[in-house]
Formats: sequence, C-alpha cells, structure tokens
Amino acid sequence: MLLDKTLLLATGILALMVSPATGQAIPVDDFQDGTTQGWRSGGANPNPPTWEPSGGPDGGGDGYLRIESNGADGAGGNLVAFNTDQWSGDYLAAGVIGIRAELRNLGATDLVIRLLVEGRGGSFFTAAAANLPAGGDWQRVVWPTAALPGGRDPAQVLSGVTKLRILHAPTSDGAGPLAAVLGVDDVTALSGDVCLEAGLARGELALCRVYCERLDCDEGVGPGRACDAIGARFERRNGQLPPCALDRDRDGWADDLDNCP
Repeated sequence: MLLDKTLLLATGILALMVSPATGQAIPVDDFQDGTTQGWRSGGANPNPPTWEPSGGPDGGGDGYLRIESNGADGAGGNLVAFNTDQWSGDYLAAGVIGIRAELRNLGATDLVIRLLVEGRGGSFFTAAAANLPAGGDWQRVVWPTAALPGGRDPAQVLSGVTKLRILHAPTSDGAGPLAAVLGVDDVTALSGDVCLEAGLARGELALCRVYCERLDCDEGVGPGRACDAIGARFERRNGQLPPCALDRDRDGWADDLDNCP
C-alpha cells in the first residue's frame, strides 16, 4: 500500500530542496492543485503535459501528470517533460542524494524512464532507469544522483541545476520518436533522512549506501561508522533496526554483503 501523501508531508521527509532565490523549502510535486506544477514541454508540442484530476496511485481523486508523445518526426514526437522552476538550484547544498516518483506506463509501448539533469557546465543522464512495461500499474521509482558514463561531472552539474527532464531514454543517446503515454506523481527530492524511513525499497537502500559513504567522507569517522549512526537513529525512531542500514562488515558500504534484500 502506498503511503498517504498527507502523512508524508507531515513527517517532513519530502520537502528537502531549497530555492536559491527565497531559501524556502520546496514541497513534493503531488499534482493536487489542478496544475502541472511547472512541468512542460517545447512550445510547439501539439500534446503538452497535462494535469489529470483522478487516477493517480492513490486512486479516485488523486491527480497526476500525464506526459504524451505522438511518435512523429518533429515537435511532440519524443516522450519528455521538463521543469525549470522548483527543480532548479544547488542540489549539493540542499543535501539531495536522489529523486523519487510514482510512474505508470499508460500506453502500448514499453518504456525506460530516466532523468536528464542539466546545469552548470552541461548535463547527465541518471544511471538508474525505470523499466515500465506497457499497461503496467503504478510503480515507485528512485533515481540516485549518479550519472551514466559519458556525461558531465555530476557534482559540477548538481551544484547549479537549471533544468530537470523526465524522459524515455534507454541509453545516454536518449531515444527517437515513439508514441507513448506516461503517468507521473509524487516527484520528491530525497536527502539522507530517507534512510530513517521504515519499509525502504531496494532503490532507497542504494541511496542510503551513497549517503553513508558521503557522511564517512564529510565527518571523517571512518568506513561504516556513519552507517552505524544511521542505524542507531532509525532504531530510536522505529523501535527496531532497519533491514539494511548498517555496514556490518566494515567495508564502507551498506550492501548485499550486509544482508540487504
């Protein structure tokens, strides 16, 4: 069962990015306000992203973003939407280690969905991809802020993001035109606090591994010590240890060698 959006917002784990202009926290894009919340496409696109009032992962009355492509050579042929508003800024300063969303393939073509992060000095595709079969149900997806080979240095780009794209991209070359329909909901910036949630998905556990390694470097506590600290905090909050937030073998990673699922 998907977590209730009101509960997620109340716990404070979703409003994690900070606007460089105002310094205010940016909420999750839950598409409950009757708009596309700044997600759009090129001006010539005959089928731009639209807001759908119902049918999201929480069922009736749950709004979501609909992205459609017609497969033509030209405007509207590629499956893509972008945002230059709340998703621009310094991801490193905001502590963003990944982005999570709910996705559904509403068309008849299998999709491979990545993020294309554009910013200071260039852009990169996320190494993680969501493989969505045609006609499938809603699926939670996590994209760590790690790049496919061949792109710009992620750290440089992430320090000054100007545009975030959601698109069909099986490889770093992107994809050609195709007729497809994608549903998107609950686009969320994730910080290390996600490692304190109960019921983490596998992709989120991978984020914890990245987070532990970053803390090891930033705090100079040595391999695995940061992961142990996260585990202790999780236990205090949830009454039990997480399924895998501890680097038990002290190799600097919380991974499948530590009994990760």
